[in-house]
Amino acid sequence: MKMEKLDKRIPQRTCVGCRESRDKSTFIRLALQDGRVVCDVDCKINGRGAYICPNTDCLNMALKKRSIGRAFKTGVHIDEDLLKREIESIEGKIRSGSFHGFHSH
Repeated sequence: MKMEKLDKRIPQRTCVGCRESRDKSTFIRLALQDGRVVCDVDCKINGRGAYICPNTDCLNMALKKRSIGRAFKTGVHIDEDLLKREIESIEGKIRSGSFHGFHSH
C-alpha cells in the first residue's frame, strides 16, 4: 500500500489596501483588541482578522477606501497614526534585515 503525501497548501490572503492575493505569511495581520484595530504580528489575538502588505502605501489605500472597517464587519476605531507608526517600524525592520518573519499558525 502506497502512502500519499499530504497536500500542504499555503493559506492565501488578500491585502485590504492593494487587493493583491499572496501567501498569508507575507502580510501583517490586523485584529481588533478592545474595539481598536492593532497590528497582530504574532497572530495571537483571537477573532476576525484583516491582512495588509507591510508598507504604508497599502495602509494609506486601505484608509482612503475605508476597507479596514469593512473587513471587520463592524464599527471599529482606527488610530491611523498608531497603525502608520507600527507598519513603518515593521517596514524599516524588513529593509534592515532585522525582521525575522511573521508568525502564522
